[in-house]
Amino acid sequence: SLQWYYGNINRVKAEKLLLATQNKDGAFLVRISESHSDEYTISTRSEGKVLHFRIQRSVIGAYLVTDKISFATLGELISYYQKNPRTLGVTLLEPCVQQRELFDMESWERPREEFKLHKKLGEGHFGEVWEAIWTKENRKVAIKTLKQEDTKQDEFVKEVQALKSLHHPKLIQLLAMCSRGEPVYIVTELMTKGSLKSYLSSPEGMVLTSAHLIYMGSQIADGMGYLEDRNIVHRDLAARNILVGDHLVCKVADFGLARIIKDHVYTASRNTKIPIRWTAPEAA
Repeated sequence: SLQWYYGNINRVKAEKLLLATQNKDGAFLVRISESHSDEYTISTRSEGKVLHFRIQRSVIGAYLVTDKISFATLGELISYYQKNPRTLGVTLLEPCVQQRELFDMESWERPREEFKLHKKLGEGHFGEVWEAIWTKENRKVAIKTLKQEDTKQDEFVKEVQALKSLHHPKLIQLLAMCSRGEPVYIVTELMTKGSLKSYLSSPEGMVLTSAHLIYMGSQIADGMGYLEDRNIVHRDLAARNILVGDHLVCKVADFGLARIIKDHVYTASRNTKIPIRWTAPEAA
């Protein structure tokens, strides 16, 4: 249902995809803004060129291209402009042809030297989480470093490899990896407000209204619904694994315990470490 969503690709990659021979005028995609991680950009092919339209966020989290009309979800915004092309000035006909296979096959491996660790944000079962600078892209990112003594590094890295194909506005987007040498780096987008657990305990979080909380919860449900559609069980959904950005944007994170289910039957690994106090019995 979100075939037009391509996550964290930059302007150059978007233009390359849309100008490929498989796409015609009216092809479009939506990507995360390079300058504002909580905003998005519509990139569309028109008369042999690619045009870009910024999707902004209102103070209550609504999506808008112009001040005249706003939408509760990205899907509603795209649907509206597909049906009303004159309001945008271009026609959004079909999502960019599934070049995503080609996109996903590109190497996610990046040289460790491209990243500068700036501030430690936390520590978990697999290792530490840092705010860092991706010097080549000139942007802030989050980096999870895997503990060198962790005997499950190979399993974890394989799992991240399997999850590279996930692209949804309410899931933390994987950007790159440094898997050669130790510690292993898992590079993702950075959410400025930290975990939902810590945010709700902060002065800013403690004054949220019921409407705000419902809005945040609906975003989490949206992301989890996407996983469900792809037979993926998160197994560690908790406030500590939901990250918050500006304008109360919430995204599901930490897929360290996630599993892809085949044949609609889930069987837990005997060696998997599960947070027993918080995990539902059916997930263990």
